[in-house]
Amino acid sequence: MKHSLLSSEVSKDKRTFFNVDELGSQLEIIDLDKLVLKEKVPFEREGPNGVGPEHISNFKTMENGNFAFFNIRQMTVLNPEMQKVSRNYFYPDAFENDTLPEKAEIVPFRRSLNAEGSQMAGFYDYFWENEILGIALIDLKTNHLKLIPTDKLDYLKDLVYTIVYETGAKSSSGEARSVDFFDNKLIISTSAKNEVHIYDINSDSLSTKTYHSDLTADIKKGSYMSETDSDLALALKDLEVYFGPLVYDDLNKVFGDTVGNRNHPIQKS
Repeated sequence: MKHSLLSSEVSKDKRTFFNVDELGSQLEIIDLDKLVLKEKVPFEREGPNGVGPEHISNFKTMENGNFAFFNIRQMTVLNPEMQKVSRNYFYPDAFENDTLPEKAEIVPFRRSLNAEGSQMAGFYDYFWENEILGIALIDLKTNHLKLIPTDKLDYLKDLVYTIVYETGAKSSSGEARSVDFFDNKLIISTSAKNEVHIYDINSDSLSTKTYHSDLTADIKKGSYMSETDSDLALALKDLEVYFGPLVYDDLNKVFGDTVGNRNHPIQKS
């Protein structure tokens, strides 16, 4: 629990919680019915079954019981005994079909797997320029890369607050964004706007659904961007609307966000 649950997931039946203890190199398995820690399963960082020495940026459970560990350049799938099942690398020259633009990369955070673990989706961008170019869809069995360029997220670049220190170093605070599989679709959302973009994998089409909230603004205004005092700017940023990650409600068949600002009816195909 040392990393604010950044690499954790709930099982599909909602009865088990998995959390990666990165410092201890172990997977914590928690029984949600009894609210007890069932076991801590160690995993290796190096060697044939290792997930890599780099920071674990994402973690996913799979329908067949396997676990996917992501870092900046690879995804390693382990079985419940923590033995390697497969490994995929995300270097620009590792893919077939489409080619990433020069200096672009697939963002290590907010990568998503489909239920079978056969496809991965994520954003590709010019990371250091805070410019999102589009969505990357990878067939993990063939390393076939499909790039889906879009300008629908261009507004996020105008909401990046950059602090320049006396040493010349810089740090930036931008908006969260996510891409998630939903059957044969990808659901793309951000923390700054009350809308979702839906990419249909079968028809290769991208559509947008815009929503309205009676209680909050529908878009982050970015009033803090002109503030020269960085502490005040970040405090003002926290006062503006924030749309949380989408969560699917199996009972009511709708998506909602974790802050309660959105209620998105998106039908299965």
